[in-house]
Amino acid sequence: MITSNQLVVGYASNSEESVLLEDLNLQLREGELVCFMGPNGIGKSTLLRTLAGLQKPLGGELKGIEKGKLSLVLTDRITATNMLVYDLVAYGRYPHLSWNISLRDEDHRIIEEAIALTQIGHLKYKRLYQLSDGQMQLVMIARALAQQTSVILLDEPTAHLDLNNRVEIMNLLRKLARQERKAILVCTHELDLALQTADWIWLATLNKKVVSGIPEDLVLNGSFDEVFQFKGFDLKTGKIEHEAHRNKPIQLIGEGYPYLWTKNALARCGYEVQEGAATVIQIQAKEKTIWQLGDRQLTSVADLIMALAERQ
Repeated sequence: MITSNQLVVGYASNSEESVLLEDLNLQLREGELVCFMGPNGIGKSTLLRTLAGLQKPLGGELKGIEKGKLSLVLTDRITATNMLVYDLVAYGRYPHLSWNISLRDEDHRIIEEAIALTQIGHLKYKRLYQLSDGQMQLVMIARALAQQTSVILLDEPTAHLDLNNRVEIMNLLRKLARQERKAILVCTHELDLALQTADWIWLATLNKKVVSGIPEDLVLNGSFDEVFQFKGFDLKTGKIEHEAHRNKPIQLIGEGYPYLWTKNALARCGYEVQEGAATVIQIQAKEKTIWQLGDRQLTSVADLIMALAERQ
């Protein structure tokens, strides 16, 4: 476990210090995925580098960081793109090799295990230039696993990835934390994914502090709202706030996913869903979903919205 006591991070030049974050009393425990969040430029990457030992703290102390027990995954591009995936993962074993840099049978076993954990066996003999961004991130995580460290730090591992790849990466990190008992810290802007995958959140605030807690508590106590100052987004409901500009309340009767997504479409299109409204939509979800509007039966949400517009 990594713990900090009154930690201060930032930059020092000559006799001047630029403090980015201070009075940090944090814990990174094995078996947990922690997401570190905050506005751009607030000091997230600086704290990550400090934890990794690449930058000295300006004050306070860090405990639990042992030499060779921490691996770091950055967003820097690999320039040797003609390298094989297997060879890049093998670099994770280099800190454990003797001066002749010769991989032993045990090293190959550990490399294969890291490849299996990240499910990239079909890629191991491909060149790096042949990989997508999502595949490259999986390879970098495999390299970190090959180091066999108890702590893994990652800086924006889902940056520039599509939704499927972002979900895959975050689910993998959560699985590795729990099954392999790793302490994993991820710097990320992926609020939606962090809320659903993180065991713990570190939230950098505008007054140079870091608030920590489980995602649900930080949502309910307003910490996220205070830091990010959301514009037109209600984090407690997970919805963008829509204006009911049509001034036409609608009573919606139904259940399950058809109800939720119909309600979403109505709000997005400027209708207010209200009990007892004169206009009633009945959702009948059997073999095929039907929307009943007056004497009309409609077979899609798009048709429903068009039918409502015709009534205006």
